[in-house]
Amino acid sequence: MTTPTSLQPHVQAYQECIKNSEISPQDLALSGNSECSISISDTHVSGNTLSWSMQCSTPYGIMKGQGSFESKGDSGSGQMTMGMDIEGQPFAEMAWEGRRVGSC
Repeated sequence: MTTPTSLQPHVQAYQECIKNSEISPQDLALSGNSECSISISDTHVSGNTLSWSMQCSTPYGIMKGQGSFESKGDSGSGQMTMGMDIEGQPFAEMAWEGRRVGSC
């Protein structure tokens, strides 16, 4: 993840168990953040790619973002950009990739 105030990208790695029955664009994108919302009408699937638009309420105003995730069988990758109406600059840009390591 990069932000306008970060000097270097922030990199994080973790392992998580996600079962097929638990997969939902809303749940995966928000991860417990009650200040954000994704409208079903702003969620699209094209081939192996899921894309969405979202917005979050912050003390400084509304932050809006767009993201996508592409499934490649046992791996996948995606990106998301979040921004506010402060000179049209992105607030944060995130990219991720993952791979299946086994059953839950």
